[in-house]
Amino acid sequence: MKVKKINVKRMLAILAIVAAIHSKGFTYNIQENALQTEGYAVALSATQDSFDSEGLLNVVEYAIKHNIQCIGGWLDKKTGNFYFDATVIVKNKIEAIALGRANKQIGIFNLNTQQEIRL
Repeated sequence: MKVKKINVKRMLAILAIVAAIHSKGFTYNIQENALQTEGYAVALSATQDSFDSEGLLNVVEYAIKHNIQCIGGWLDKKTGNFYFDATVIVKNKIEAIALGRANKQIGIFNLNTQQEIRL
């Protein structure tokens, strides 16, 4: 697949709108400019604990630099922070679980069923 050049400023604006609309959480494919609706979403530890506009900028820059197709966002109800992660989409559940554990995640997300899988 050909990787297209992404305008960081434009992507930040798009993701801010997506986060406002999908306030409980989302997975957005920055290459296709669309919500990702299939596969298992696995956050990468390199962008863990990223929130607010500065955190989102770091995640977008990381995703572009490392050719990561998706960015996920989710609301932590305990803190009220909206977190952002560079996110890998995996088709196979076993592989997704292994990648999640390798990235020290507490869970992965099945986009097909909209269910979290705790690790």
